[in-house]
Amino acid sequence: MENWFERLRLTQALQVASLFVAFLILAVFGQRKTWIATEVIMATVCGLAFTAFPKQILTIQTEGTLSDTEIALARIFGVTLMSSGVTWFWTKETRDGTVPITLMMSRVFTSSTFLMAQLFAYFLQNKSSKGKDDKTSLVWSEQMIMMGIVPTSLWLLGNLLHLSRSHDFNTYPQHNIRLNNHLRLDAWFMLLIGAAYLAFPSQIIGFILKSPNKVALHVARTIGALTMGEGIISLQAPGFLHERDKKALFLTRIVSELSQACILAALCFFDMVKLNGTACLAVVALPVLINAFVGYFAGGTTIYHVPTPKKNDNKGE
Repeated sequence: MENWFERLRLTQALQVASLFVAFLILAVFGQRKTWIATEVIMATVCGLAFTAFPKQILTIQTEGTLSDTEIALARIFGVTLMSSGVTWFWTKETRDGTVPITLMMSRVFTSSTFLMAQLFAYFLQNKSSKGKDDKTSLVWSEQMIMMGIVPTSLWLLGNLLHLSRSHDFNTYPQHNIRLNNHLRLDAWFMLLIGAAYLAFPSQIIGFILKSPNKVALHVARTIGALTMGEGIISLQAPGFLHERDKKALFLTRIVSELSQACILAALCFFDMVKLNGTACLAVVALPVLINAFVGYFAGGTTIYHVPTPKKNDNKGE
């Protein structure tokens, strides 16, 4: 038993050491392009892992019995995280310096909110649950520190470090064109939906799925943080220089909404979610998807022209 305990501690120490080595290579000594490539890879790998193996990942980080609610939310979180990497990949070769800065500022907000939610879930929610004798109660284990809190902290520090090295904190004129207005509407959608997940997680989960526990509430908050982070990008995107970079956000939204629709359709098929709640969620997601499709195919069409004063108008004065 003692050998097993020592082996477990050694494994955890190696995990932390490997994370710090990767942080030094990619964030401290790495260039911005290296960090952007890392963001794309990690968003894809982590999102795919949560989508394909949600039960295994949550089992490692929790103590207790998992229900279908946590697994379903973990899959939705996975496709949301994986879809967020589309913008990073699509804009990796951009010459507009405001794009990577906006993406990193969004990640700073997302990772900060992640970290606050993780600290609250592990140190405060666990403290209130561990005193109960119910063996079926679900709480976070120590592995959440190794697989959640430490990586999120390094994720936040990496983006802050690369932001501190940036010098092109400027923006371009936000012209009154249809493409920009669709981006502003997308920002409003994402910020509103994300704020709802953060402020009312139990009501949203209870409306769609079964009664949530504290683990499910935490996963819902992380979905809200990711969604609001996407809204921050859309809010700044009208100031991007190139049309391709702006449309990358709509491509991200299309991939995310369709992936979530596939997950919810599968859950409905296996009778794991409430049909009425899922229908209402589809009604909310439909305007987001329509706006993304219209915005993606919209060009830089000016809505109206502001007439400039003619030189002859001031001759009589």
